[in-house]
Amino acid sequence: MSFSCRFLSIPLILFLGGCVSAPYTLIGPGQWSVGNLQISLDATWNKQSKNPRLPPGGEMWTQDGLLLDRLIVLPDIGDGEPIFVSPRKDAVLPNFRVDMLPNEVEELVEASVVRLFGEGAVAADTGGLRPYRFGSQRGFFFDLNLVVSDGPGYRGLTGGFVANSKLYLAIFLGAEPYYWEKHLPRVEETIQSMRL
Repeated sequence: MSFSCRFLSIPLILFLGGCVSAPYTLIGPGQWSVGNLQISLDATWNKQSKNPRLPPGGEMWTQDGLLLDRLIVLPDIGDGEPIFVSPRKDAVLPNFRVDMLPNEVEELVEASVVRLFGEGAVAADTGGLRPYRFGSQRGFFFDLNLVVSDGPGYRGLTGGFVANSKLYLAIFLGAEPYYWEKHLPRVEETIQSMRL
């Protein structure tokens, strides 16, 4: 186990997957399907084969390792469903509602991250909500920042939209400052390419 992994909380390790042995598959470049989403990849990514904190159909990708950067793709989140899978039965995560406005989805993501890891393990902060059109779907982008107890800080970017009564999200997190700056331009284009 690497030095940086020893100090992360167990739920965060499982979610980020950087310290857990997990097989990877090389994907891209080209078109990639995640559930009903089509995403254009202009580079190769390492796709984690399975993550217990993602709902069915969700995928987690990385360029340099999950403790350094990750792109989480969450397709087909239905009305009344959470965006992540809780590690504990007593940790109830907030659910998506089909009538949510973009600012409410922003609050959903922030609350989900905090509840998933527990108060004190991570502090999440969102902001910069702005509109974006994903093909024919009206959507949004917002910033997501994480401060992890005894770990690196992460800057993030979230893009998504609601269509056919389902939520489609992509969340990028990069360790500050290097990996966030290194991958942001390419990741932003990748998220912008999401289409049904």
